[in-house]
Amino acid sequence: MPYAAKPAAQPDAAWVHPNDQTVSIGRVACSQAWLAGLTDDGTAEQGLVRAEIAGSPPVPGLGHPPELEDVDGVPTWVWSDAGIESVRACRIAEVKAEAGQRILALYPTWKQANMNMRATELVDIRLDRELTAEETAEREAMLSAAAWIKEVRAASDAIEAALPDDAEGLCAFIAAAADGWPA
Repeated sequence: MPYAAKPAAQPDAAWVHPNDQTVSIGRVACSQAWLAGLTDDGTAEQGLVRAEIAGSPPVPGLGHPPELEDVDGVPTWVWSDAGIESVRACRIAEVKAEAGQRILALYPTWKQANMNMRATELVDIRLDRELTAEETAEREAMLSAAAWIKEVRAASDAIEAALPDDAEGLCAFIAAAADGWPA
């Protein structure tokens, strides 16, 4: 359950242990292990209260995280337009990275460079004579690879265009699991 710090709570270095992941509770950071070990009486003694916090939580690493505001008596993460656009930009970058990973998994850069070089050779050969059956099959395979790469790029564009408009949907979005990636 999330916690919110009462204004009287003060940071205490003893709460945080080396290599322990910290949890932000208001303006106070403490270790998850320490917080999990507290009883209800212990939280009250430390100036902490259990609180249900509504809304999508902050996303680490973004320049415009949401602010914790009181909405009808409930602490709620409220996203600004700039914050939502920060999350959207992050998700778009993740979609582009996912597309790149998918392409490079099947066609690493060296393989794409070799296919481009061979395609140029085949064009030159076609100026002098007809391609053999083997060369034609090779050309068709390269055209198929190029079509698949274009399909991944088109899927990336479509996934980016279909990203949710709200902070909650953007926070829950996972690029690798998005619908629309080609097989």
